[in-house]
Amino acid sequence: MDSVKPDDRWMHAYTNSGHPTCCAVALKNIEIMQRERLWEHAAKMGERLQAGLRRRSAITPNTGDIRGGKGLLAAVEFVEDRATKKNFAERPEVRREPQGRDDEARGDHADAARGRRPSRAG
Repeated sequence: MDSVKPDDRWMHAYTNSGHPTCCAVALKNIEIMQRERLWEHAAKMGERLQAGLRRRSAITPNTGDIRGGKGLLAAVEFVEDRATKKNFAERPEVRREPQGRDDEARGDHADAARGRRPSRAG
């Protein structure tokens, strides 16, 4: 890190990132994830999620693409025409607003619904 000029360093931290309590909580979370092998459950549930999204997209004419596949992280793109992948015309009156912290629709990706759920869901 010392070899990188200060102006070129990427800072990924917040005010309390190095606080001993935060570090203790992080270590405990890692311990729980390892003990319960949460990545295996997330992978299994992710396969179930992807299969369900693919089944649903087959009968939904406005599904353009389904992306994701890493655990329970997924995105569904909605298009006006599936064959051409043409986006819907911009219509502010039908723009979907985020429903919560983990439900996003904004910026250049307003035609995609993204959601994350706890890895122990379902």
